[in-house]
Amino acid sequence: MTYNQQLKDYEDAVLQKRLDEMTPEEMAQLEARIAAAVESEDNIESS
Repeated sequence: MTYNQQLKDYEDAVLQKRLDEMTPEEMAQLEARIAAAVESEDNIESS
């Protein structure tokens, strides 16, 4: 396994652990922020 793959696996595990530990309220907040960012990006691309 390459260093880059090990690093990616580690980063994925850390992010998954953070997601697993989030409360439903925190998860809803994150989903809202992602949706707003995607909408903002879509508006920029259509300009």
